[in-house]
Amino acid sequence: GLLSAWLPRQSWFPKLETELGADPDITPMSVTRLFEWDSGEGTVRGTQAIISVGDGRTLRRINVPLSFRTSENFALRAHLIGTIDDITLGPCWVYDGCADPVFVINCAHAAATARRFEGGQVAAHAVSNAMTKFHRVQTEHQMLDYAASVRLELLEARAHESTVVIEDPENPCVLTFFRVVQPGLSQAVRIPVALTEAESRAVPEVMGWVSGRWFDAEELETRSAPLAMLSVQYPDSQPAWREAVDIACAVDSGSIGSYNKKASALGARIGELHLDLAAEFGVVRGAGEPTEDWVAKWQERIDWALARAPLALGDLQAKLKEHRANLSRLDTVGALQRIHGELTLNQVLTSPVVGFTVVNFSAATQEFPKPAAIDLVALLRSIDYAAGYARLRRTGALKADAQPTFIGLSGLSDGHESLREVVDSPEYLWSSQAQNSLLTGYSHAVGASVGLHDPMLRAVLIDRLLVEVVTELRNRPTWLIVPLATLTLLLGGRLEHDSQPEDDAEGEAAGEAGGAAGGAAGGATGAATAWNAEETVSAEEFAQSAVEEIAQPADPVPDAYDDLDTEVARAEKTGGGPGAADQTAAAETAADQEVALRPEAPARPAAPPTAPEQTPDPAPAQPESDASETAASDTDAARETTASGTDANADPDDAVIDEDADAEAAAATQFPPIPARPTTLPRFPNRD
Repeated sequence: GLLSAWLPRQSWFPKLETELGADPDITPMSVTRLFEWDSGEGTVRGTQAIISVGDGRTLRRINVPLSFRTSENFALRAHLIGTIDDITLGPCWVYDGCADPVFVINCAHAAATARRFEGGQVAAHAVSNAMTKFHRVQTEHQMLDYAASVRLELLEARAHESTVVIEDPENPCVLTFFRVVQPGLSQAVRIPVALTEAESRAVPEVMGWVSGRWFDAEELETRSAPLAMLSVQYPDSQPAWREAVDIACAVDSGSIGSYNKKASALGARIGELHLDLAAEFGVVRGAGEPTEDWVAKWQERIDWALARAPLALGDLQAKLKEHRANLSRLDTVGALQRIHGELTLNQVLTSPVVGFTVVNFSAATQEFPKPAAIDLVALLRSIDYAAGYARLRRTGALKADAQPTFIGLSGLSDGHESLREVVDSPEYLWSSQAQNSLLTGYSHAVGASVGLHDPMLRAVLIDRLLVEVVTELRNRPTWLIVPLATLTLLLGGRLEHDSQPEDDAEGEAAGEAGGAAGGAAGGATGAATAWNAEETVSAEEFAQSAVEEIAQPADPVPDAYDDLDTEVARAEKTGGGPGAADQTAAAETAADQEVALRPEAPARPAAPPTAPEQTPDPAPAQPESDASETAASDTDAARETTASGTDANADPDDAVIDEDADAEAAAATQFPPIPARPTTLPRFPNRD
């Protein structure tokens, strides 16, 4: 069928273990006609389909917006799914609805105005009360004119999502389509909506969202899930990762502190985010069993890393074992709360209008409370990788003819020449000051001391660094120096941002932004003040509140099989019959079993480099720069993407490790960030 042939070619389609060259079997679960308009050049019909791929435990539900046009649209040729002979419309060209301006504007208008759809299978939910251009566009002809005049940009960089930027100077916004859906209200919608309603400055304002429901043939009940979300697009927004890379690439001895003010503002905004999340979703006590679980996880990670990178970590083995023993002395990991969980500089947007905002929350429908330290560590590592990229690029280490590195075999001792080169580089000094400013800004926001003297932050940082070391060793040996140097300095108590700031009145008021790590390696017995918030909800209450169904109209949802005379069903019949749902397909790896990578990419195609070398292939060659090239053109060359659609040198945080197993790490094409697991939260003062 049309969809069976088209779906596997899409970047957002989940990877399935099917026979080589075989199309996946699909089963329609819901097919809803949203609109049918006469555009003057023919009829345009918008249809919303929910289909299933696989069966049983491997079942995946896919959201497929479809646009049927009775006349070919040459501007949409790249998004053509195929052609069919429709019973009522006649010959039709079927396009991806996410690329069709008429479909996009119709969906965005519904989300902003809570416009009702017939049938009740698709519902719109307005969030913001602000009057927008969508409220002034009412009739069919007005929406068609609007769709013809506005410029759209379709981005499919984030896994399982398609993002459409509606570039209207009067009403700029972003419509995100969730391609792979899970029944229930996902955190990707729930958190931004809740924070928008709480008037938080930490996220872009959500204008509205669209949900769909279907009769699930697998679960034999009616289920629902978010299909799309409309958010405000602030002027001149760009990923903070891109901005940090640009600044790091231009750093010299005279501009070491060029990112400090930005980093401090970023830390303050993340502090606001954690405060707002704690206020909206509650704080869970982390003492007792949660602490034992986290300590056990961190200790297992050390054993895991030493077994997989014995040579690279050989010089650090004694200190890592000392750190492992000291973890047992940790009395409590502090409080736990809802956090972002996948936060990196690529999940942060910066705009001259509103400063920093956080995007791309997890698509999971159920989240466990975690430590806020996870978000902080992820940002610290992003800054370090921005500096690491700039240093590797400046030294020519990323070129195809660069000398290979052997630190994966020899390790990195305190006196190693490569370590001295890192510490003496302007990029390292830039990164150290930026990270220190980030921690200081965060401390100011939460009213408590946060630094590497804190055993919680330190434990999470070492845990993440071990994951980075193993993954870089397997996939990007050239990049191994970035996490290994930081780990060596951290365990040796030599990190520049691991010391008390001097002559900093603000830092004194907020408490230490960093602390002397020394050789204790987490020897303190309790978490620092910042992680000791009072419990506001029990773990059971948190778990119950995390599972929220979507309010939908009460009328029943018909089984998709009851009406096979639909666009999708007819398309399937045209291709040889509807797909059966009985094919065994292995889905993405389960938690605690394998490393599942989800490549992330910048919100704009021109974002700075973000994806690692592959093994065993060498890293993608960076363009040679000659004397005639400017710094700007060199940076632009570094941003160019490979033919695969991923950037040549990535922020390691642009993919997600679901858990800590490593079955697919050797073949991974994208560097993973910190595992997405339940953690703990800092103690925050009253917000009054």
